[in-house]
Parts: sequence; structure tokens; C-alpha cells
Amino acid sequence: MKRRWIRCWRGAGSAALGLCLFFLAALFGRVSPAWAHGGGALQLSNAAAGPYLVSVWLQSDTPRQGPMHVTIAVSQPAPGSDNAAGEPVLGAVVRVTAQPLPAGDGRIPIEALATSAEALNKLYYEADFEVTQTGLWRFLIEVSGPDGGGALSFDKEVRPAVSVGWPVWAAIIGVLALAGWLAQSRARSHAAPARPPRPARPRES
Repeated sequence: MKRRWIRCWRGAGSAALGLCLFFLAALFGRVSPAWAHGGGALQLSNAAAGPYLVSVWLQSDTPRQGPMHVTIAVSQPAPGSDNAAGEPVLGAVVRVTAQPLPAGDGRIPIEALATSAEALNKLYYEADFEVTQTGLWRFLIEVSGPDGGGALSFDKEVRPAVSVGWPVWAAIIGVLALAGWLAQSRARSHAAPARPPRPARPRES
């Protein structure tokens, strides 16, 4: 009976641990991270910018106030096509300007030069900057290369930053404590020696 209760508690603990990890992952998925290299949500795919095709990724499809990472691919159009990417364009000058809308009223645009110096994949141009306020922003991408220059833009709503407060850290500590208890409990159960068999009673003659 006791072993049955222990198994029930372990099963409930494992289920609770999985549920806590799920909610923590969902919460941290809402926190806007500062990505170091590439990735993110596609905003423009092979959009024309002068003689080039440009694709743009933001670190998240729901960007939030704070650090912003932009990844840009510049390519020549494929032969015989206007919207299919061909050879990548290397050594171009790519500038990103983020302008809060509406312009004016002290809303200062943010400019950053996108380069491949820190990119893991040198075919991409990357830039990092700080989005200082929420609301609608216009992202302007300007490209200058051996075949000329071009520009394009898109608008994106920037939401408030999500802060991780003490309840989250308390939940993390609780999850770690529960995981440690489960691991210790399982280790004890595996290490417990099996009961020796009872000696057979001698038959009475």
C-alpha cells in the first residue's frame, strides 16, 4: 500500500513538473530576447529594392520594447525571374532606419549599419539597436551595392517589454526543487536492496 502511494506521488510530481515547465516556456516565449545571430520571423521575402531582392527577419513577429535584432539577405534576381533569389550580394552597404510613427514631435529615428562581421552566416547582414518606445514603427532598409541602390520599408507594432518578476523566479526555484526531489526519490528506489526470500519452514515429520 505504501509503495502504491509513493508511485502516485511520483506520478503527480512528474505531471506537475511538466506543467510548470510548459507554463515557464510559454512565459519566456513572450519575453523579447536579444538574439546574437540571425533567426527570427520573416517580414519581407524577396522584395524588390532597386536591382536587388531583399528579405528581412526580425527577432520576433511580435517585437517588444528593448533590444532589436534585424537580419537581412540581399540577392540578385534569378535569371528569368523577378521574385526568385539568385546569387547573394556580398559587400553591400545596408542601412536600417527605425522611425516611430507618426514622425515628428520629438520622435527621433534610430539608425544602424547592418553588416556580416558578427553574423554566423556571412551571406546575411545583421544589425542590433534599441527600440525605446512602444507603438507603430517604420523600418526602412537601404541597400547600396555594385549594381546601384534601392530601398524598401515595412511597418510593425512594437509592444511593451515583458519583465520577469519575483513570481517567475519563485516558480523556477519550485520547479528545480521538485525536479531534485523526484531525482532523489527515484535514486533511492533503485538503490534499495531487494528483500531476501523467506527461508522455507522445515516440514514436520
